Amino acid sequence: MPKHKKGNNNTRRFTPKHMPFQTANDEFGQIYGNVTAIHGNCQFTVTSLTGDIKTASISGKIKNNNIKIRNDDFVLIEPLGENHDSKYQIIFRYTPDQKKTLDREGQLNIIDVQETVQNPIENTVQFEHEVINEDMLQEEEDMINDLLDNI
Repeated sequence: MPKHKKGNNNTRRFTPKHMPFQTANDEFGQIYGNVTAIHGNCQFTVTSLTGDIKTASISGKIKNNNIKIRNDDFVLIEPLGENHDSKYQIIFRYTPDQKKTLDREGQLNIIDVQETVQNPIENTVQFEHEVINEDMLQEEEDMINDLLDNI
């Protein structure tokens, strides 16, 4: 006879399942990202750490373990095929504590886009064949003002 276990069947049935901690493997093209939008049919829009926007779906492993993915979750995605620009699948969702651990280990190379863009006027490139005249600037300002007045 089995030993007496405390709790009813629901308590034992819905115990959380622990998945092993995963890190990105460049060999398979795995990358980290944040979920930015949720679409129907288990489709998500994921923004990678480099700022690329990817479309991803949930892998069967996550579906079977009944793991919920929400906006702003930190996830690990990998490409479905050999083409790394097409569809991706979400293979792991990180908790905030796991994300801190990855950051401490140096796995996350987060690039702040706001810090890299200092001043857009200073970073403009002007080619020799493009000469900007004051008359051209004045004409553009007049056109913009006319359009705004018509609205």
